[in-house]
Amino acid sequence: MIWQLLHNNVQLLDTTEDAKRSKKRRIQRACDNCRRKKIRCDAAQALASGSNCSNCASAGSKCTFFNETTKRGPSKSYVSELEQKLENMEELLRRHASELGLTPPTFGPSPKQSKLSHSPDPGSTATIHLSLPAQSHFIACCTPDEETEFDNSLSESDYDDDLLPSNISQALLKFNIEVHESRRLFHGKSSGLWLVQEATQLKREQGIQPARDREASDFKYAHEVSYAIQWEQRLMATPIPNIFTFPPEDLIRILFDLFFRHFTTFLPVIHRPTFEAQYNAGLHLKDRSFGRSVLLACAIASRYCDDPRVFLKGIGRQSAGWIFFTQARDLQRLAHVPATLHDIQCYVMLSYFLQTTYAHNSAWAVLGNGIRAAQDTGMHRRRPSKGIISLHDEQQKRAFWCLIFMDRQLSALLGRPLACQDEDFDLDLPVEVDDEYWGLPDPEGYMTSTPRQPTGMPSNMSCFVASLKLSDIMALTLRTIYSTNKSRALLGLGGEKWNQFIVSELDSRMNKWVDAIPEHLKWDPNLQNDEHFVQSAILYAAYHTWQIFIHRPFIHSSKEPSALSFPSMSICTNAARSCSHVLEALQVRGKRAPAGVLAGAINSGIVLLMALWSSNKTGSSVDAQGVMRDVNQCISFLKDCQLDWQCAKLLVDILEDLANCGDLDLGEASTTTKRSYDEIQDRP
Repeated sequence: MIWQLLHNNVQLLDTTEDAKRSKKRRIQRACDNCRRKKIRCDAAQALASGSNCSNCASAGSKCTFFNETTKRGPSKSYVSELEQKLENMEELLRRHASELGLTPPTFGPSPKQSKLSHSPDPGSTATIHLSLPAQSHFIACCTPDEETEFDNSLSESDYDDDLLPSNISQALLKFNIEVHESRRLFHGKSSGLWLVQEATQLKREQGIQPARDREASDFKYAHEVSYAIQWEQRLMATPIPNIFTFPPEDLIRILFDLFFRHFTTFLPVIHRPTFEAQYNAGLHLKDRSFGRSVLLACAIASRYCDDPRVFLKGIGRQSAGWIFFTQARDLQRLAHVPATLHDIQCYVMLSYFLQTTYAHNSAWAVLGNGIRAAQDTGMHRRRPSKGIISLHDEQQKRAFWCLIFMDRQLSALLGRPLACQDEDFDLDLPVEVDDEYWGLPDPEGYMTSTPRQPTGMPSNMSCFVASLKLSDIMALTLRTIYSTNKSRALLGLGGEKWNQFIVSELDSRMNKWVDAIPEHLKWDPNLQNDEHFVQSAILYAAYHTWQIFIHRPFIHSSKEPSALSFPSMSICTNAARSCSHVLEALQVRGKRAPAGVLAGAINSGIVLLMALWSSNKTGSSVDAQGVMRDVNQCISFLKDCQLDWQCAKLLVDILEDLANCGDLDLGEASTTTKRSYDEIQDRP
């Protein structure tokens, strides 16, 4: 279209050129004398009558027009701006050509380079920051046009795939957990319940019978789960006190230490020096928002504490932290006033605590409220630094990134849409400097000197930053593979070729991510630094979990197998086994894992069982003993977690019930020799 317009304009110029030349040129400018003196000239009217202009006539001189009029060219700044735009466009084309697997275009030297005999100063060409978000632009670039071979049509069965099976809630009845018809909650295709349903269906299709009939009493945790749900609901209905009751001083110091040792290493929502300084100053007694954050920190830390003072009377270990949580859950009032930093931090901690309970669906809603509250105050937008680093701004950035990370993680696990997309915010990643090197700010909240991580000392923030980068891939997966069929139809993202293309692209990004993990966090079960070991285990468990997440939709279907079925099953199986080995290393070293790792255990266990059952249909050889051993390892890990995370008990019952099948029972696999610590040496 653009070239056609240019061609028409050129033709128009050519056809009218002769006519222009034939016309007598009419002088429309000042004479040389008037131009030199920069005065008004009436030469056009005077020459028409054959005389000089009035200025030349009074001066007794003749009007001359020897000096040619030269058009002023574009300014240097304008040319430089155009050259910079051209370079940016060339760089953009190169990037996306490589992303799409195309041969990058070759461009000639830029105007700058053709003018200069030497190469530009590397320091003068800064990294180009494209305003177009990566995810949105990727989807836009991949949207097929009329000539693309992707099949954009959606069959009736495609739409059926998005409907929640009516018997998915009925599956919970087996475990004595009643779901009232009016309280059934939505779980999408990426959710764990959907995977349980798929595994149950595959088991039935293969005609696999249980090794033994399981009675209600065999579900050892079903009664405890039902009881826990009941007392949780009673506690949530209790009135919120007007005055907070804090733990004794000796206990609160223990809880603070546990909180920063176990929680902020992977979710750095609180800056420890600032938090402790504010507590020592008694701010928790004056500011209800900060007092709430203190109580929530104590509630989370209680999950790692064996002191009976953090338990509810008559309930025991599973109630750890509830005595503090029930006081700090009054976030509804924040809808009437702008949220403070402490309020946003509370949303993060409140949601995390709820994830460890049977009210994890509420945790997803809390995250949505927190993101809206943060957006209300502008925390989602980059602020000009003006050369001065503000610790307050950095804490806001950390808190918002925590909300985004948790929203992506929980939305994926529940099969629900994100509260905030990638293009809705433009924050930089958190600064990789540990809390102790930030120090305390001046009274206005600014740092007196630039915080720097000591040379040769890895930052604990590296784990969180790496997790955020992995969550970018997770969010893109939700927007492509797990998007609604309506979204795919509108964008033209349909058909098997599209699935192959996007899965290949996501696999490529996952490989680049794992290769870019900092050296001190590369997987090594013998890593001496305990903190780095746990962080490494968290990253690799998440990596294998999201590998399964990407390929899961293609490993089982009631339709004909696709080109992705076999490779996806192979990738999922390898990822599940590797994940179980990471969990085993954590268990052998006696390290407590965050609640998010539980998803890796249950997903890996179910996928391994599905791989074992599918081998009967595909005829592929599978090490049944090895697979069942890894399944047993996932169950063993979940059993260890049940003291810290209440929902682990239900996951144990679900996985044990699925594993009760065929010629090889779970009990037989559990009697096999467990691998020693020295045997877990391979990189997962």
